[in-house]
Amino acid sequence: MKLIVRIHDSGDFYSQEYAEKWKEIASQNPEIEFYAYTKSVKFFIKDYMRLPNNLRIIFSMGGKTDNLINKNIHRHCQIFETSTD
Repeated sequence: MKLIVRIHDSGDFYSQEYAEKWKEIASQNPEIEFYAYTKSVKFFIKDYMRLPNNLRIIFSMGGKTDNLINKNIHRHCQIFETSTD
């Protein structure tokens, strides 16, 4: 059975150094799958295509830097308000 770890079930990446530490943790543990939802696009956008293979970063739309997200190449999600009518 493969271990899958979600980074944060609440909260977010708060600094570049902290984001880099998670990239390092993923690199050193290739047998574990890591994933995270984040609005901290700026910490991942520069090297998004070079993230460790076992680290999935999903950009959460609705932040201040949505303009950096390329919906054609970046994993992303968006919450939609729905009507119960």
